[in-house]
Amino acid sequence: NEMGDTKHISHSLCIDTSTLEDNFVTAVLTGVVDCQTEYRSFSRTFILCPVPETSSYLITNDQLSVIRTDNDLVKKIESVPGSSTATPSTSGAATPGYTPEQEALIGRVGVATKMTREACIQLLTAAQGDYNQAIAKFAEMKNAGQIPANFFLSA
Repeated sequence: NEMGDTKHISHSLCIDTSTLEDNFVTAVLTGVVDCQTEYRSFSRTFILCPVPETSSYLITNDQLSVIRTDNDLVKKIESVPGSSTATPSTSGAATPGYTPEQEALIGRVGVATKMTREACIQLLTAAQGDYNQAIAKFAEMKNAGQIPANFFLSA
């Protein structure tokens, strides 16, 4: 059952995560993909386990579900300006005041730094929204011991 080439509809993507519980984190990515002839909704669930030695996470399990999209959702997707130019993306769902692209950037900084969302927003604000500058500033401040402990996610 091949779907052929697909493109993620970037403004439809949403990622939900749990807090670290029993040494695991659950992340669920949902969204819509353009399958050339129709739209389909998907949900991909990841079970992650922290790897302290490398300051990263290991995917211990994942599951992908793809279903046909209902007509109401298709109308909403097509009514968003720029939706005809679907592109592969890893952006998160926007919250009030933030675009999906900004949400994706906040998420990327969070994954790289293991800092809270609020701390990531402060860091990105100081770096004028530039990911590389934010990561460089983070490294500089961390090495100087200038980041308060409460800025980091608790394990």
